[in-house]
Amino acid sequence: MGVKHRSVGGFLNSAQNLEKPRKRLRLDRLIFLPVIGALIGIWGVLIAFTGAERRNTLERADIQLGFAIATLADADALAEREAAESADRRSEIRAAAIAKALQQYPKASIWLESNDVISGGAPPVGDIGSFLVVDEKRETFTAHAALPIDDVLTVWRQAVRLRYSVAAAVSIVLLSLTGLLARSLRQRAKSDSVLRAINDSAALLMSEQDLDTAITGVLGAVGPTIEATRTFLVHVVAETADRVVSNVGHEWFAPGMVPLRDLPGFRDQKVRGSFSDAVAAARPQAFIGQEAKYLIDDFPEPLRSQNINAGIRSVLSLSLMVDGQFESSLVFSDSSPKGRRWNQSDVDTLKTLARLISAAAARARYIAQRERAISGLRLRDRALEGISQGVTITDDKAPGYPIIYTNPAFAALTRYTVDEIIGRGSLSFFDASVAAHIVERTEKANTAKKPWRMETSLKRKDGTSFLDSMVTTMIVDQHGDITHSVTIHEDVTEVRRREELLLEAQKMESVGQLTGGIAHDFNNLLTAIKSNAEDLRDDLKDNPLLQSQAEVVLAAADRGAGLVAQLMAFARKQELQPKVTDVNELLDRVGKLLRSTLPAHVDIDMRKAARLPAVYVDPGRLETAILNLAINARDAMPDGGTVTIETSLKNLDADYVSEHIEVQQGDYVLIAVTDTGTGMAPEIVERAFVPFFTTKEVGKGTGLGLSMVYGFVKQSGGHAMIYSEKGLGTVVKIYLPAMDQVAPSGDQPTEVGEVRPGTGSILLVEDDAIVRQSISGKLTRLGYKVVTASNALEAIETLKRNPNFNLVFSDVIMPGPMNGADLVREVRRRWPTMNVLLTSGYTESTVLGKINLPTDVSLLSKPYSNGDLARIIGEAIGRSSNDAI
Repeated sequence: MGVKHRSVGGFLNSAQNLEKPRKRLRLDRLIFLPVIGALIGIWGVLIAFTGAERRNTLERADIQLGFAIATLADADALAEREAAESADRRSEIRAAAIAKALQQYPKASIWLESNDVISGGAPPVGDIGSFLVVDEKRETFTAHAALPIDDVLTVWRQAVRLRYSVAAAVSIVLLSLTGLLARSLRQRAKSDSVLRAINDSAALLMSEQDLDTAITGVLGAVGPTIEATRTFLVHVVAETADRVVSNVGHEWFAPGMVPLRDLPGFRDQKVRGSFSDAVAAARPQAFIGQEAKYLIDDFPEPLRSQNINAGIRSVLSLSLMVDGQFESSLVFSDSSPKGRRWNQSDVDTLKTLARLISAAAARARYIAQRERAISGLRLRDRALEGISQGVTITDDKAPGYPIIYTNPAFAALTRYTVDEIIGRGSLSFFDASVAAHIVERTEKANTAKKPWRMETSLKRKDGTSFLDSMVTTMIVDQHGDITHSVTIHEDVTEVRRREELLLEAQKMESVGQLTGGIAHDFNNLLTAIKSNAEDLRDDLKDNPLLQSQAEVVLAAADRGAGLVAQLMAFARKQELQPKVTDVNELLDRVGKLLRSTLPAHVDIDMRKAARLPAVYVDPGRLETAILNLAINARDAMPDGGTVTIETSLKNLDADYVSEHIEVQQGDYVLIAVTDTGTGMAPEIVERAFVPFFTTKEVGKGTGLGLSMVYGFVKQSGGHAMIYSEKGLGTVVKIYLPAMDQVAPSGDQPTEVGEVRPGTGSILLVEDDAIVRQSISGKLTRLGYKVVTASNALEAIETLKRNPNFNLVFSDVIMPGPMNGADLVREVRRRWPTMNVLLTSGYTESTVLGKINLPTDVSLLSKPYSNGDLARIIGEAIGRSSNDAI
């Protein structure tokens, strides 16, 4: 989980996806309104009723007291009217009346007043306003009664007190019940707000791609609902046995607060003594999955002051566990100086939010791992799609081992499309015998559960094949069963051919070194033999018989010396005297010698190219080499024929050099010696340059003629090749490095220009698979679409299916009922507008002497450079000279 600090402004931006709190009616406050209104009404009625009752009480007392005073006044007035009554009697009557009135109102003051004389009692002492006063006037006196109002209202007050006590009790009970209901509603509203915030937080955490933004938004949504002043995460930076060093990460804080990261003690991520250190030290349960409640006052200085300055007075904390590992701590804090007492609802909110954040962090981690895995798979897929080796994956549980995956490289190797390969049985690419062998190898490898390797021929879609190097690895499931196989395919045809060429070159080099060593030692022996034979011949003049035997020994030594010279030539250890040589002039001299050497039934045809470059060779050795080749040609034509000696300038390019690794790229003067003899089989051609190898009868050849030519050419920095067909004759080609200076005759050779790409489709007809593959690759690199055929009949069948080729490019000499010339005639008969071109390892003159070529058909002699090939192909297809090289 990434650590990012957030401010209030940052929260407002990051929490935009959360539902904004809606303003709701405060039922916890509104519920008091009807209760308070009812109480006010009750108390108003009670107060009004009490006032009315007071007035009624006073009025009743006034009436009753008035009745008593009226009775007193009537009695006194009656006594005055009865004159017969004595004064004492009147006093008794008055006293009785007063007594009777006092019985009802004992605390009343009753008196009579007549002419300002008071009798029968005394007025009350004090403020007369606090008394209920009743007067009853008669003619001669006025009766007065005064009763204290407090005495009158005593019972009323008692009733009021009782009534007010009951009303107060009822009010208190109602207000208490209303308060409890309001508190319940307030807690319910808070719980609803927390629940909404939690739900919105869960939705945001599960949907937001940016986990940091989501966490900050969630903290900002939950913080206000639980009435906290801060909600934040504490991330562990380092941990020791007794201390945890950490820093504050995501944070929300109430308005007026300052971010913790801007406060001393919280700024540096690795400063010990931070808030989370105190949590770890004082409340370790916060880091083991339990909630922790504590007051900052419990902390020592300076931690206490640092946290109080940050507005942190009380804390509720819980650790976050992600995938079973401690990740961070979720903290709620409050700034109340009294210290907030966190309730169970706060704890439940903390735990729920912690679980949500932990789940979101685990989800984010899973998504990141999945994205890394997908990215790795995509990278692997791009790697498999881009590598040059072919890759196939087969289902080893299904019959025939069908291919379920392949890459473009394998499709290119087999010339199928990827869609054509998918689902195809992997064994269908091999011949039946090879497929059986592969099955056997697969079963053995499956038993050992080890990768295996083999090289075999694999068939392409067009019927051709290549040498496939396969490395197969098995995929094993959790039960140890092999479910699939992954095979890497590589076309090693060219590699193995080069290895064979290198091996052949090394073999010739080894034979040369061996031959040179033997020749050197044998030469030393011959020197001693010849010296002693000469001494014996000179000393045995008096003994003709013995002298003749010495002569025989000396002749044999001379023949051995000649043989040694030939061996030294093959071993490239002969002494050469190279000089700048004009090959055409040298052939003029050799031609005279050949006409006197070869029999009359053997014709000599000299064809010299004009203005050839000079070569730097030993002219004497070159004459000998040409003479040896001419004699071999004579021996191949016992019934007569023609020896053709031609010269020309050839450029051996990079492609040719890649096929003949011992050759250096560049311009060469070619000397081709061709006969019309019996020709040689391919296995004979392969060994023709090997010393002492000969097909002649015993005594008619040493087998060193061609070896000497080969050694001389190699020692001169050149290259030698033999082309031969059984029954058609042989051509031996000697390539000698051309010098920059031109021999003084003829025209300058054509320069090899830049090879420019071509367009069109070509039907290539060649019986030799290696040569066919090589030429097909060259033509493809030149930009042509190539279809191949191994013989003339196959070429005709191909043309029947698709006659829209721009050119038929065929070898002249091919096995079967039709050669290249026959193919050309058949093509011209069936498809008159079709362009045709022939090629041969023989020179043009030799081919014309052996095969009747159709008219107007160009012949490209092997070997040829890319430039020659591009130019001749372009001319044959019909491009303008400006498009040629």
